[in-house]
Amino acid sequence: MATLLVLPKLGLTMTEGTISKWYKTEGEGVKKGEPLYSLETDKLTNEIESTEDGILRKILMEGGSTAPCLAPVAIIGGADEDISALLASAGTQVKAESAGAPVTASKGKEETPAAAPSGERVVASPAARKLAKEKGVDISLVQGSGPNGRVELKDVENFDPSRAKTSPVASKMMAERGISPEDVGVTGRRIMKSDVEKASGAKGALHTEESKPMSRMRKVIASRMSDSWHVSPAVTLDISVDLTELARMRNSLKAEGIKASYTDFLVYIVSRTIIKYPILNCTIDGDNIIYRNYVNMGVAVALPDGLLVPVIKDAHEKGISSISEELISLAERARAGSLSTDDLRGGTFTISNLGMYGIESFSPIINQPEVAILGVNAAKDTVVPINGELVVKPLLKLSLTTDHRAVDGAVAAEFLSGLRKRIENPALLML
Repeated sequence: MATLLVLPKLGLTMTEGTISKWYKTEGEGVKKGEPLYSLETDKLTNEIESTEDGILRKILMEGGSTAPCLAPVAIIGGADEDISALLASAGTQVKAESAGAPVTASKGKEETPAAAPSGERVVASPAARKLAKEKGVDISLVQGSGPNGRVELKDVENFDPSRAKTSPVASKMMAERGISPEDVGVTGRRIMKSDVEKASGAKGALHTEESKPMSRMRKVIASRMSDSWHVSPAVTLDISVDLTELARMRNSLKAEGIKASYTDFLVYIVSRTIIKYPILNCTIDGDNIIYRNYVNMGVAVALPDGLLVPVIKDAHEKGISSISEELISLAERARAGSLSTDDLRGGTFTISNLGMYGIESFSPIINQPEVAILGVNAAKDTVVPINGELVVKPLLKLSLTTDHRAVDGAVAAEFLSGLRKRIENPALLML
């Protein structure tokens, strides 16, 4: 029985999504559990799996399109099944004879796709395909001149085996690098990316430029960082903290089988410190300041495509072990692309750690609508004078950026001072 697929709602706060690409084309067989398309939300990209076995009869939402949750996106059914009722319910106008006919191609009965050696689907007219068969021509090598690259009869008639068809990527590379098919020197098969790269090396190093559209994630990051830069009059304060006692505590817990990173400890300590400085845990709403008696701690996670900030809810009430387990889980799911939108919502304060890269100081940009963010730098063994002697101490520099509309410099400095006391003397957290 044919099924109408809808855009899934991946979180309570999700309202719309963008299909970045389809993994299947109309007319292809689909198995339940197979990746069907890639769905982008504000900061997440998820592979959406098919919920049915059958044939992808109709794509109702093309790649690059944005629609609200639960909007129709596709129809899966049998090859000979009438899907006109589902098309009507989806608000799609299609001729009745097309809706009721078996689907074998994405453009109707006239075009008959076949698998090409390169893994692409060749679209050709029946006459062109027949002539190619008669002449013994591999139709995947013929450059089509019809709509969307369809191979027409004249293309087969005029086909010159010495001029190989090029893959889309190879064609783009050849245009960018000023290389002709003759320079590549490939006959009897398609010109591929590797052929162009080889020819480029033979011609010598060439300057190239490549333009790629921003991903939805990068667009969102660019917009929010730009908004934050223009909305918040930001001030960054730095302070150095002695990690000696914290390192001792960490080693003691490790001996008891409790493994925790310095980030875990910072989430624990910052959450309990910031409760005493509610102005750094607030939000500005017009002329109002919204204060909170809870801390939802965001922790920035770097990804190849950008940055995500999953949130540990009620961090001020959780212990080190709980924070460590939750942070590991959130980071793993962030890198796997399996976070929900709710995992990224509701943050009241953010920690961004660049210490693993050896960064000694930076000015983190506030994650709106929060009013402060703490940057964590690299810990360094540093010679410091103590009681007239030079002693080596592990010092960690913290960089606090605050929104000066809400947070005065003195308050920010007082918070950093209080944070340093608790890091250097963790016993104070028991008071």
